[in-house]
Amino acid sequence: MNDPGTIEALITFLRKLKQAGIYYSLADPTPSAIMVTLAVPGERWEVEFQEDGTVDVEVFISTGTIDGIERIDELYARYAEEDDSEV
Repeated sequence: MNDPGTIEALITFLRKLKQAGIYYSLADPTPSAIMVTLAVPGERWEVEFQEDGTVDVEVFISTGTIDGIERIDELYARYAEEDDSEV
């Protein structure tokens, strides 16, 4: 691969994902980075190409456990913002 943090490296990475048939999405989480997010069975990857040339890779691996709908209540309890208005 080219110099890790260059735009050419990002384009090469995206081209290889396409050739491999791996779906991805792009985001700009900060003004100085482009994040490539992709999902493969049991894993989610975040590859962030930074303006300063660094590339950060974070991989989230599934435990293999499948829960029921009751788990959604935990999502709200842990992460919902307090809001006095009704939806």
